[in-house]
Amino acid sequence: MSNPIGRNVTTSQTYSSNDVLSLVRAWRDPDTKEVLGVILIDLRMDMFKKIFENLQLEKSGFIYILDKNGEIVYSPVNSIVYRIRQEWLQDNPSVTKEIRGHDYRILYNDYEAYHWKIIGVIPNDDYRRVVMDLRTYTFIVTIITLVLASLAATYFTETIIRPVRKLMRLMRRVQSGDLNQRFVSETKDEIGQLGHSFNHMVEEIKNLINLVYMEQKKKREAELQVLQAQIKPHFLYNTLDTIQWMAQEYKADDIIEIIGALTNLFRIGLNKGYELISIREEVKHAESYLIIQMSRYMGKMEFEMDIPEEVKRYHILKLVLQPLIENAIYHGIKARLGKGRIRISALLHQDTVRFRVEDDGAGIKPERLEEINRVLRGEEKRSEEAGFGLFNVNERIQLTYGIAYGLRVYSEYGKGTTVELIHPIVHTKHEEVTNHVEANDRGR
Repeated sequence: MSNPIGRNVTTSQTYSSNDVLSLVRAWRDPDTKEVLGVILIDLRMDMFKKIFENLQLEKSGFIYILDKNGEIVYSPVNSIVYRIRQEWLQDNPSVTKEIRGHDYRILYNDYEAYHWKIIGVIPNDDYRRVVMDLRTYTFIVTIITLVLASLAATYFTETIIRPVRKLMRLMRRVQSGDLNQRFVSETKDEIGQLGHSFNHMVEEIKNLINLVYMEQKKKREAELQVLQAQIKPHFLYNTLDTIQWMAQEYKADDIIEIIGALTNLFRIGLNKGYELISIREEVKHAESYLIIQMSRYMGKMEFEMDIPEEVKRYHILKLVLQPLIENAIYHGIKARLGKGRIRISALLHQDTVRFRVEDDGAGIKPERLEEINRVLRGEEKRSEEAGFGLFNVNERIQLTYGIAYGLRVYSEYGKGTTVELIHPIVHTKHEEVTNHVEANDRGR
């Protein structure tokens, strides 16, 4: 009973019927269902006031309660309550109505236990402000979440991408020939394991290159030793001396000259097994070869030597000029019409000795010239039918001193060919070549 007026009950408390809400229940016998009495409990409205004051609906909203008869069970002091009509609360649990020139959002819900309606009234201005605040807070939270997510994604992406990029840079350096690159990782994750595998791979490649280099060097040395072992120097020299003595008996000066040249050719070529000889001896060896060839191609060719004395005091790998001269004779002079000319010159340039073997022979076609230079630069493998002399000299020089040295070929088809030999300045036979080889090994 929301307004217990006129009841015949006395109490020890003094309060009016508007101050209480009375709850009444019949007390029945559980067996006979006979009414034995009535229990009446008075609830002070102050209790509702304390409850609903803590349930604020924005700044000016409020809550009140109606019973099943539409009577007010509880309401705060507010003039808006008495202007809300019962028919507004029949069909829709949420309606908007204008009261005294202002729009109000009215929400209600049924409380079945006591057949009450609990009604909330919120001014539309407050309601809109709540919605706008909610949208603003949602937008701010969304932006902050996106920023934090972007920062987190960037951080975690960089922790993965950075070492991968570093590994890619190291791979490019290794690809360009620098095998001293190593990947250092502070973690043992997948990237760290990949870096460890990369280091192991580079180390294995370096070891294999060194192994191949040493095997090729030993192979070259063995081939040279076999070649030298096939020629018995003393027997050869004694035989040539005998032939020369017999030629002197018959006063055959041309035979004496050829035998002398052949003797010098073999003596300098063998050089007691040493790989280096003085440039003076290398030039003498080339002259001896040319003397022999002049006797063979009499009237077909002539030659000129222009080697300064300052150049002759240095040393060079032996047997590097003769193959170039042989190439000039067989592929240049021999292939042209009429008499040809070969010129051998040398000069000092910075820390190198540069020889030039020039001929006015048939020359080389442009496409063949480009192919030869690509092979000399190591950009292409030599074909089986290609000549051996040029490439053998170039390979020996580069194996000993590095790819900065070797041969360069210049030619104009029909007019002649020039082969340039670039060799480092070597002061002594053994110490300097050792230093060059060790420096070359470190560069590899």
